[in-house]
Amino acid sequence: MIAERLDYARNEVRQKTKAQIDTETAAIWGARAVACFEIYKGSGSLDWLRLAIEYTHEAIEHAASGVPGALDRVQAELAASGVPY
Repeated sequence: MIAERLDYARNEVRQKTKAQIDTETAAIWGARAVACFEIYKGSGSLDWLRLAIEYTHEAIEHAASGVPGALDRVQAELAASGVPY
């Protein structure tokens, strides 16, 4: 699992700052949160809602360490999607 991504990670840490990596990671977690919330709305399954909230917290955590403005942007986009947190 890790070995499959190692070359990508080696290049990434050489080419990007920690803040850039955290910003991109925040965007990925945020997108997952929105996707899970959409599934929850369609299914009513609380498991999907729980995942949406968990992924939202991950997005916010990474955005807080991201580039300036990342936290505000992530929070605004999550709020616009309706994901609760």
